Amino acid sequence: MRKTIADQLPLVLIPVAHHHAAELEEMSRVLDAHTETAELVLADLIAGGIDPDKGREGLSGEQVLRIVIIKQMNNFSYEELAFHVADSMCYRAFCRVGIGAGAPTASTLQYNVKKVRAETLE
Repeated sequence: MRKTIADQLPLVLIPVAHHHAAELEEMSRVLDAHTETAELVLADLIAGGIDPDKGREGLSGEQVLRIVIIKQMNNFSYEELAFHVADSMCYRAFCRVGIGAGAPTASTLQYNVKKVRAETLE
């Protein structure tokens, strides 16, 4: 039955049948198996005496690591990165940004990505 307006949109992400989505899923499995990388990124984020238990909840080490990967894979500017993380179901899922959560701004992305040391990424 067709309706003029859908009652409610689904909250569950539907897998996308595309090679790029499959690539992101495989990278996600690898990252999930190696959580120590996200811990290293978190250490960079909280370096400089910032108490991770105080203040507003920021991006997690895992989210920043995944955002860095998306940025590097696509050679996005921070403006482009902010748009794609906000707009793409696949990128939101890969970066662990919930459907109902606000997407990070370009300045938030830049602030967090720049805190990750080159040695950590190596």
